[in-house]
Amino acid sequence: MVVVNAEVIRTNAVGAKMGYLLRGIPQWDEFMSGTEIDPVRDTDWVMISGPSLVNTSRDVILIHYSAPDAAVDKAIDVVSKKYDRGGRFDAGVPGVRASLAHADRAERVLLRPQSKVLAVVPTSVAEKVARQLVSAKVPPHIRPGEALYLRVANPHHPMPEIPESITELRLRVVPRADQGADVFIDGDTKDAATALQASGDVKAILKRHNDWITSSVTHGLLDHVEVSPEGSVVRVHLTASRDQIETLMALVGDLLGVRPAGPARPGAPPAPTGSR
Repeated sequence: MVVVNAEVIRTNAVGAKMGYLLRGIPQWDEFMSGTEIDPVRDTDWVMISGPSLVNTSRDVILIHYSAPDAAVDKAIDVVSKKYDRGGRFDAGVPGVRASLAHADRAERVLLRPQSKVLAVVPTSVAEKVARQLVSAKVPPHIRPGEALYLRVANPHHPMPEIPESITELRLRVVPRADQGADVFIDGDTKDAATALQASGDVKAILKRHNDWITSSVTHGLLDHVEVSPEGSVVRVHLTASRDQIETLMALVGDLLGVRPAGPARPGAPPAPTGSR
């Protein structure tokens, strides 16, 4: 499960500008290109849940948005019309608007079960989810104070470097008053001895990846990561400064080929033709 809490992200001066990064992710760009929706500006929170981080075809995405319903309905029409089989979809539940679309290699149904709520679901569960959401009390605010929450069972499978002994991983990103952020990671193991061994493995992974080039490029982001066992849990804590967050965003933006609106960063090369 992944929760992106845009309400909290917007309280951070750097986070408020990161919508362009999310739109630069190929899967998001494929899905949302042609619309005016910004994932940070126009949503309150996004929750993604499903059996796999790698294959999203069975995932359910639930969004509570801050944009007007009319703007979201217009975006849904744009997205649906891009699919050759797109258009209105009968979800079998009166009062639920539904449209067929395609994203990330799979067919999806876009459900609007009530005001300010959008669900993106596999066609196989569209009716079930529509019935659940049409009268559900979907909270406008969740996980207060956390910008990001991630929970992964068997994290070694999608992320092979994580020790196989860690059976569940939970990550929280919490903005700081100084416009930086704290990152907390907990990893469950079967017992204290296993947690001690896994802690050593995690330290070795961090040391291996934090060579002098990485440290220089990220402005020391991984230089002072705390890793320690606590009972059967491996606890990791990282503090990122505003400068380090801005640097990381710029690196990710360059990797995705996207840049924020406004003046270019000092010394940055001109954007290549055709970049988003």
